[in-house]
Amino acid sequence: MNYPQLRLITFPDIARQYARVKQDAVNACNQDMEKYIAFKNDFIQYHEQHALLWRFG
Repeated sequence: MNYPQLRLITFPDIARQYARVKQDAVNACNQDMEKYIAFKNDFIQYHEQHALLWRFG
């Protein structure tokens, strides 16, 4: 398990936000995987950085 995954487990509100982002991406991207990934990218990058700060301070 990596730190962003651990953060999702530890902070359920972030997990719920991510679930909404993923659903919005599905609705917006019309089965285009590149668009789906791009749609989620900002959220993932933001929380990945925060997960590293959370873990390593």
